[in-house]
Amino acid sequence: MKFPHLLPRLPRWAFRLLAGAGALVLLYAVLGFLVLPAVLKAKLPGTLSRLLGRPVSVRQVRLNPFTLTVTLDGFAVTEPDGAEFLGWERLRVRLGLATLVTRSIAFERIELVRPFGRVVVARGGRLNYADILARLDPGGPAPAPKGEPRALRIGRLSVQGARVDFLDRGLAEPFSTTLGPVSLELTGFSTALNSRNPYAFAGRTEAGESFDWTGTFSLEPLASQGRFSLERLKLPKYHPFYRDQVHFELQDGLASARAGYAFQWSEGTHVMRLTDGALDLQDLKLGQGGGAPAVALARVEARGIEADLVQRSARIASLALADGRIALVRDAKGELSLVRLFTPVPSGTRSEPAAPFRFELKELSLKGFKVDFQDQGTVRPVRLLAEDLDATLRDFSLDPAAQARLKLSLKLNGAAGLSAEGSVAPLRPALDLAVKVARLGLPVFDPYLAPATDIRVNRGSLSLDGRLAGVFEGRPADTMSFRGSLRLDGFEAADGARGEPFLGYRSLALTGLAVRTRPDSVSIQSVDLVEPSPRLVVAPDGSTNVARALKLEPAAAAAPPLSAVGAAVPPSQGPPLRLAITRTRMTAGRLSFVDRSVEPSAALVITGLEGTATSLSSEADSQSAVDFRGLAGGIAPLRVQGRAMPLRKDQDTDVSVTIQGSELTDFSPYAGKFLGYTIHKGKLDVDARVRIQQRQLDAQVKTRLDQFYLGDKVQSPDATRLPVRLALAVLRDRRGVIDLDLPVTGSLDDPNLHYGRIILHALVNVLTKVATSPFTLLAKLGGGQDQDLSFVAFDPGSAEPGPVAATKAQSLAKALAERPELNLEAEGCAGAEDAGALKQQALEQSLLRLKTGGADPAGQTLAPEERVRLLRVAYQRAFPCWPPPGPRP
Repeated sequence: MKFPHLLPRLPRWAFRLLAGAGALVLLYAVLGFLVLPAVLKAKLPGTLSRLLGRPVSVRQVRLNPFTLTVTLDGFAVTEPDGAEFLGWERLRVRLGLATLVTRSIAFERIELVRPFGRVVVARGGRLNYADILARLDPGGPAPAPKGEPRALRIGRLSVQGARVDFLDRGLAEPFSTTLGPVSLELTGFSTALNSRNPYAFAGRTEAGESFDWTGTFSLEPLASQGRFSLERLKLPKYHPFYRDQVHFELQDGLASARAGYAFQWSEGTHVMRLTDGALDLQDLKLGQGGGAPAVALARVEARGIEADLVQRSARIASLALADGRIALVRDAKGELSLVRLFTPVPSGTRSEPAAPFRFELKELSLKGFKVDFQDQGTVRPVRLLAEDLDATLRDFSLDPAAQARLKLSLKLNGAAGLSAEGSVAPLRPALDLAVKVARLGLPVFDPYLAPATDIRVNRGSLSLDGRLAGVFEGRPADTMSFRGSLRLDGFEAADGARGEPFLGYRSLALTGLAVRTRPDSVSIQSVDLVEPSPRLVVAPDGSTNVARALKLEPAAAAAPPLSAVGAAVPPSQGPPLRLAITRTRMTAGRLSFVDRSVEPSAALVITGLEGTATSLSSEADSQSAVDFRGLAGGIAPLRVQGRAMPLRKDQDTDVSVTIQGSELTDFSPYAGKFLGYTIHKGKLDVDARVRIQQRQLDAQVKTRLDQFYLGDKVQSPDATRLPVRLALAVLRDRRGVIDLDLPVTGSLDDPNLHYGRIILHALVNVLTKVATSPFTLLAKLGGGQDQDLSFVAFDPGSAEPGPVAATKAQSLAKALAERPELNLEAEGCAGAEDAGALKQQALEQSLLRLKTGGADPAGQTLAPEERVRLLRVAYQRAFPCWPPPGPRP
């Protein structure tokens, strides 16, 4: 049965009741749909304008009294200057029936479409709505709530297309952004105890940045958990907020972050955690101003981020950085650009936290990095370019005692390969790494040898393979050690002032190398030198390439000692370095000496040098053996063997040296300077034994000079005035050979004691002896004793030599026969003793003739009684009037 057919049958009271109810519903509908919206539209803008102090406008107000729905369209609040401040396109609120029958405030649905707002921070930090807050604040303490507050429930809250314009003029550099469109979804919201209210919040900015936030939250207790994400934040945009806290500027870069979170802040429970976080950075560039970026990272990825802000701890499962570019500069003051760039700006006093922050990074990886390092703090700029830098660091922690695992590899300056793998403790710091270096070019590093030296490394590369360990805690027990092998290839070094090379070799290999500090020690199992070429060059002013390169004292630079090549650096403070080399082997060595202080220049060379030295050590009681062979001047066999202690300061040495057939013309410049003649030709043989005790040289040198002849006369102020040619003629036998024993003594600290002058000084000593006493030397050369052959003494009045005179004459004749270059003129002379002897001989002849009556007295003798008688006769014949007449006594 249909409802209209029931009306005539209803009782009168029921009909009246139904009619009244209908009238009330109609009145309710008219008031709700027509009257109240019109009243609200008319009254609401003025009331709100007076309340807010801002012009307020509403385009349309709609009510649905049956669904308890209110809709406000075109609501807007403007600034006094007419700029928009707050508003929306549509707000629809649907009240829940529970509000009418319970103590809760319930909304079935709240819909907000395209809301907008404008927030402006003026200089001084004042907000553009501060005056509104002041109007709404009644002042004084808030009244205490009466009873329990009413619960609030929202079935569904929806915000669509929201936009917020933000402008901050309170910063040194104004900042502006537009947040929107933003959407928000909130369902089942309640302020009841332990209510878990789900929500979803998403939006973007005018720069294309986006964000998303989902989860649940409760107001009692205050807690929330969920996930959020930020996508493609343009980091340079936010420069005004951090510019006063850092020295760098983010020139470019996009950031994206995602994480779960848990928050609760109630009595007895404080929770602030991030879980399962991720961070991505793209095209990150850091620098200063508009210059080239100091750091550029193509990609940064952090995964597994966990943080507990209450417990002060953080953990990152993996952090990957790819395709990085770093420009690092060390200025003239020694400051590094990145250190200055990343040093925080001081921000006043800072209180120390109650507990240390705990941080753990399970894995850090760098891939494809490039580092351009320029050092302007050296005498000459240094540039190092590291490419293909890959590194992995595992188990890093802020605990100083924790160990992390490091693996590193890179290419340096396009050729060298470097790698390291092992454990490190960055905060201790300490390390234990297996290190490999391949073909590291050395010339670029020679500025670091200044100012202690002035060395130019013309060429050379370094390779090493070993284990590097060390602890650097600033304590006396700190130490560093290296064990492994080292190799230098194609090395050549010169002095920087004139570019004179002083050391080079094809390769130097150290195997079984062990270096340690505290105590300082170096141990080497084997040193292998291939084609070493030490080169000592004396300049016209007397300085040498070695002295200039090592910046030795001027006295040492004038003329270096024999050990100048490879001279050691000054000893360091503290205990002396302990050095031990088990075996040193040399192959195809070349030692060169060039002296430009003489005219013409002198050049001496030893080639083909090879041999071994064993048990070299700095220990006082160590003994070493040397055995080297070579060619002096490129043709004369040379051998050095014996026992030596060259690494000790006293240089205790007992070594034999032999040279066969060395070309004497190599010494012609020295002969011209010191002898006054060039050397026309000649060969030198040496058989020497050299002893060194307390740096004192004592050498017994047996020399043989074959066909040693002088050449042209040389005008030299340093030349000796001795009769050099005569001396050599005295010394040289008929075969053109001079055999000499040349004792050489002196101090190794004497700057004049070096290779060329040793022999010449000894030779000058011999020439001096020849010039001052040539006949004494001829006696020795003739096989006689140490006697003077400058005269031969005869018996008084005799023309026949005695036995001694005959021996001397024979020695002189023999010496002259062996030296056909010498000519001797002899002269006779008579003395007072000869006159008496001749008179005695004439008297004897007269007496014999008296005896023979004038015949030849040959073979006759006189008896004593005959002598007396014949003397009386001879006297009477000579003096007939003597004695006078008279008595005889």
